[in-house]
Amino acid sequence: MKRFFMMLAAIVAVAGMATAQTEQSDIVSATLQHGDETTVYYGQNAFQRAYNDAADAGDVIRLSAGFFDGITIRKSVAVYGVGFEGDAEAGLAATRTGRIIVTQDGEKTNGCYFEGLRIEGDFQINGTLTKNITVVKCRVTSAMFLEGDTENVTLRQCIFGYLRGRSYYSNSGWNNCLAKNLQVINCSVGSVNWFQTDENIPSTVFLDHCHVYDSNGAYVFTNCVFATTNIAVGSTARGCVFPGTLDETKYTADGNVYNRALSTVFTDGVNNINYENDGVPRDLIVADDLVGIDGTPMGIHGGNYKFNKLANVPRILSFDATPSEDGKKVTLNLKADVPNAR
Repeated sequence: MKRFFMMLAAIVAVAGMATAQTEQSDIVSATLQHGDETTVYYGQNAFQRAYNDAADAGDVIRLSAGFFDGITIRKSVAVYGVGFEGDAEAGLAATRTGRIIVTQDGEKTNGCYFEGLRIEGDFQINGTLTKNITVVKCRVTSAMFLEGDTENVTLRQCIFGYLRGRSYYSNSGWNNCLAKNLQVINCSVGSVNWFQTDENIPSTVFLDHCHVYDSNGAYVFTNCVFATTNIAVGSTARGCVFPGTLDETKYTADGNVYNRALSTVFTDGVNNINYENDGVPRDLIVADDLVGIDGTPMGIHGGNYKFNKLANVPRILSFDATPSEDGKKVTLNLKADVPNAR
């Protein structure tokens, strides 16, 4: 509850300042929360300016709806947007940014958190070993790249074009990146590729309740929906549905459903795993008989984190400020909610 009121106070500060400066009211804004101090920045570069003034660790940046320039992050910050899609019923637009790069500088970026953003381009994590990065309810229109070695990266309730451990070049030739304990939960992703899994660089990549096109590494998949049956030999697939058949002598596999056309997997009858159909978001609900090994539906609506695209932050639904006749007081009328989102 304390966290709610702190977040709400920051949003009220944004709303109040925007009203007090009416010429700014239609401009995107970023709020930097440093302890009990709150600072508001306006304009397309507001995200960058808030970040520039943030401490090396522990500060929170909240972004309004609208578009912000891309950014390179070298500090341990938490970044919240209002969501990766607009909410027509609430009259809200999405928080959109350009490319985001999290690059390790010593250990300064360990512990970064991102929620409720539509990233129009790549999301990259690179540098030396980067730890404890969490990305929740974000949409990346291009690829999610883990370009350097990582540990304890969690991607939850997100949409990515691709998920890749991009190769890098060394004296010994091309190498793939180590991803130790990469958890991908209730996400819709394209190909999952290029994470090293040999005995010298043993990546551990887990996907649970995801929609996946294909993969080229020996990863662990549970309760997932696949667009193809193209996954690497040595993978684990449990409680998943495939359009073809796996030779289970080459995989760790049980509880799978084979030879199932995607048009019969999803209740809307669309024959692909795409999040949108003709530009319109889909609900991606699976047929009742497709139950995973945990007893919940396969795909993004099962498990402990059912897909929910609403960011778990207070939202201003309506706001007005009425000054007193002597101009010494302002009466604020504010209606806000926190979506029921986990």
